Formats: sequence, C-alpha cells, structure tokens
Amino acid sequence: MPLMQNCLIKSTFDCPDNIREDVLDVMVNISPTRTPFFSTWRKTVAKAVVHEWQVDSLSRTSDPDAPVVPCARESSDFDFEELDCPCRVGNQVHILRRTGDVSWLQRSVATIGYSDEYAYQVDRQMKKLALDTEFALIHSVRGGVQTAPQDEGVCSSPNGCRTMDGILRIADWDHGDFDCLDDMKEGTVIGVSGESPCAPLTPYLLDDLLQVMYHKGAEVNSVWVNTTAKRIISGWYLNGMQRVMNAVEQKILNSIDFYEGDFGKVSIAVHLDLPTDVLLALDEQYMAVAFAYPTRVVKLAQVSNSDKFGIEHALTLEARAMAAIGVLRNICTDNICYEDPCDDRGVVAPVHPLPR
Repeated sequence: MPLMQNCLIKSTFDCPDNIREDVLDVMVNISPTRTPFFSTWRKTVAKAVVHEWQVDSLSRTSDPDAPVVPCARESSDFDFEELDCPCRVGNQVHILRRTGDVSWLQRSVATIGYSDEYAYQVDRQMKKLALDTEFALIHSVRGGVQTAPQDEGVCSSPNGCRTMDGILRIADWDHGDFDCLDDMKEGTVIGVSGESPCAPLTPYLLDDLLQVMYHKGAEVNSVWVNTTAKRIISGWYLNGMQRVMNAVEQKILNSIDFYEGDFGKVSIAVHLDLPTDVLLALDEQYMAVAFAYPTRVVKLAQVSNSDKFGIEHALTLEARAMAAIGVLRNICTDNICYEDPCDDRGVVAPVHPLPR
C-alpha cells in the first residue's frame, strides 16, 4: 500500500525560520596548555637587563688511568699554587606580550559558551602567553639590543627586541660565549649519527649522555622527549622484557616512564615543544625562571568604541649549573619499533604528520 502524505499538516519544512536554534551553551577547547618548565621551575628575581650568576667546578686530582698522587715533603716550605676564579655568566631579560581588543557591541551581544567576550579573550591570551613563554624557555636564542625607540613604541622587528637564550642554546654555551667556561662547567651535547634496523635512540645512547653528565657532577632526575621519541623509548627491549601483562585487570602496560640505569633513576616525560630529534636530560634543581617583573594584565587606553588589554611579563632563564643540562641531538625517529631492535622482524609503526 503506497504511503499517503497529508500535505495539510504543518511540518518543520514549512516554517524553518520559526524554529529556535539549538546550540549548547558550552565552550570546549582541549588544546594542550601544559607548561611543565614554566610552571614548575623555581621563580627568582632579575634586577638588571642582563641577569648574571657565577659557576665553579673542581677538577679531579689526576687521571685514574694514569694516577699521580700529590704529597708534601716533611719540613718543607709551602709552595703556593695559582687559584682559579669562579666563572661569571648571564642571560638577557626577555619581554613576552599578548594583546587583545574587543568592541563594545561584541561585549553587549549574547554569546555562546561564555558570558563576556572580553573576559574570555583575556583568559585565552593568558594561556597563549604561558605557551609562548614555555616555547621561549626551550628555543630562544639571545639577540637584539634595543638601543632606541622603535616604531609606535614597540619592537618593529625581532632584531629590535632583546631575547634570552633558551635551554637548548645554554647547553651549547662554551669558551666562545664566556671566556671562563671549561668542559666541567659546560653543558653536555652529543650528536647522534648512524642507522639501525629500527631507531638509533637506545638505552646505550642515553647511558652515554648520563655518564658524561655524571662525571661533571650532575645527578639527572628527568629526561624530556617529544611524543615520537617517547614511543621509541617505550619500545625498548630490555633484558628480554618489554610489555607487562596483568591478567587480573585485563590490561597491557607498554610504557617506560622511569629508566633506572648505571647512573641513577630518571623520569621519562613528554614535552610537545621539543624537536622530534632531540632528547633533553636535566638535573632540574639548578633551573629557575628569573622575573624582572611578573605577569601583568593591563586595560589599555580607550581610543575607540572598544576595550583594549595587554598582558606582559619580562623574564629570563637562569641555569645555575650548565653542567646539569644534557642534550642528545639528531636522533633518528623515522620508525617506531615494538620488538627487539636487533631483530629485523620487529613491527614498525608509520610516522604521521603531527598537528601544531
């Protein structure tokens, strides 16, 4: 029997403009806002454009493979030796800023998910400033000496702004940056080369880095990598054991969050702002963020029918011991292997483009 439609019945197709919209009064934003360095490192005060501190080190008595033991003769005069001075190093204060401008009409209309556009944008820009700061603490390179006012009172180009050295650059500080630095005071940077069936990032490479840092006095407590390198580390095949199966809870544990080797126990953590081919090892007790002035939210002068705001702080990275920083560079992350790295039959996962 054919379906008979009563065309006299009023339906949603007849008066679509008379139907109220159905929009959830919710705002969802799950973008990552984690800033582990900026949030957790010690906060100190910077009182000059160049924030300085001193570092020192003790050389070992002699080479243990060719030992020379010091001694003094009985009934002899004191022979005076040349004394070393501490090394004075420093970083430049870096101003970071976010701004916004919201019209009066936009603040007056009914919005979805929040009640006030101005308050929402201030909160959003605060989070973006924190992300900017976290990124700068890692990647910034010192540059720019602002010697004269720029266009309209702000920096007209990145070359006109003062920038600090981030932690990856501080790891590279050497005699060329500060005359008084030597091997015992400098950070440890190891460039990785070569290929393997899966990935050259192995426990042995990490142990190489930790060994050199240990000789300088660092007690590394954390290792930071990008998501891709974290997957590689979680696929390490150690002592014939990789995955832990729990039949009672019906779950498989396939993650390495702590690594305990010859030079102590370190946490393995993910940082989204690290380059994919870099591993960063830290003794974090020596890391600090020095503020010239704290974060300020300022309502700016009105010159139109809108409300303007600026959010700004000035700070620099304070690495009290560069020897507490270690970097593995150029690690291969083309493939992620879930089996023994020496076994060509390992399951290799493809690498997909990662959103930013």
